Amino acid sequence: MMGITLPGSPSVAQHIADGQRLATAIRGESRRDVRVLESIQQQLDQRGITRHLVRIFDAILWYSQPTASVPPSRREISIRLHV
Repeated sequence: MMGITLPGSPSVAQHIADGQRLATAIRGESRRDVRVLESIQQQLDQRGITRHLVRIFDAILWYSQPTASVPPSRREISIRLHV
């Protein structure tokens, strides 16, 4: 999801470099979308659900990956809360 291709048998140095590139990509995306994440967080808070921004971002990342069994032609995130 974050544009990092991992080699088949990476060295320790490659693992470290890939981890750093991935962390930088995640940091950049989450900062770019912080207002949206804060809006989701506020909506959850209003319903008594406390989630850190990083957890909300993590859920969105996992949901959006191809193996999430979501048809590729339509990807939409809906939050349904049962109170």
